[in-house]
This record gives sequence, C-alpha cells and structure tokens, in this order.
Amino acid sequence: MRTRHVRMFVIALAALFAAIAVGFGWLANREPTPSSGEPAVAAHGAQRFETYCASCHTVEAMRRVASGRTDRERTRVELERFLETHGDAPAGEDRAIVAYLMGGAPNGSRHILGNGRGERRTTP
Repeated sequence: MRTRHVRMFVIALAALFAAIAVGFGWLANREPTPSSGEPAVAAHGAQRFETYCASCHTVEAMRRVASGRTDRERTRVELERFLETHGDAPAGEDRAIVAYLMGGAPNGSRHILGNGRGERRTTP
C-alpha cells in the first residue's frame, strides 16, 4: 500500500514539473507587451529617423534587418550599438529610432521618408 502512495506522489510531482516547464516555455516565447509610452517613443523615433537617417536609408531596408531576426532584445541592442557609431543622433534619440524601427509607426500616422536618392515620398 505504501509503495502505491509513493508511486502516485512521484507521478503527481513529475506532472507538476512538466506543467511548470510548459508554462515557462510559453512565457519565454511570448512577445513583450508594449508599454503605454511606447507609441509616443515610436512617433518621436519616426521624426528622429527623418532627421538623422532618411537621407541615406529607407525605413523598409532598416526594418528588414530588424525583422529578419528572432531575438528581439538582441536585435534592439545591436541596432542601438550600430547607431552609436553610425550617424549623429544622441543616445536617447538612437533608442527612439530603434523603437520606431522595431515597433513601426503608430496606426493612422503618415511619415515622409527619404529613399536614399534625394527623393521623398509619404508612406501610408
């Protein structure tokens, strides 16, 4: 009888650990929830991108670099590091530009972007 209770306890404990492992796996693969200030930072980043980057780079090209990666945090850090050594934007502006590139423009907004050839167009 005692062996049966021990066996049931071990099975229940194993099921508990399996459920915890699945839960942690699910949490680790979720996209981060944007904070309430993120749309404002992204809008500011769109303006900063226009000021510091759009004369040579397109949003589409920069976003392709960001979207081709699976680790968003590492991509964010690498983009910030790239912007520290490339361009004239201060560090705070770099973070806003990265937020814009990784999160996109707020819904309903339109931004004028350079295409690298001196031509400008408005994006929907």
